[in-house]
Amino acid sequence: MVELVVFLPLNLIPIVGTPMFIIITGTRLGKLSHHRWYKLRGLTKEETKQEIKARTWEYVWFGSVAMILELIPVLSFFFLLTTSAGSALFVVRLEEEEA
Repeated sequence: MVELVVFLPLNLIPIVGTPMFIIITGTRLGKLSHHRWYKLRGLTKEETKQEIKARTWEYVWFGSVAMILELIPVLSFFFLLTTSAGSALFVVRLEEEEA
């Protein structure tokens, strides 16, 4: 929540401000979407950081799209649920690639 408030003034910058805000906050959202999965796997903080670093762009895109969809006024409640489902499907794809 603090991050959203801190980066909110970026929206005042014409043309590039809003995309920057969405990408910055979306990146964090993308990484946090798999926090529980890393905990269930029993990874240490260092191992978690390495895995996140290996998938940085995937998390940027996932989180940014989720953030954009969650900013749609009436549909945001629906997209909160689909983001969780999408995160789970993302994990399934990652586990299939590892196997």
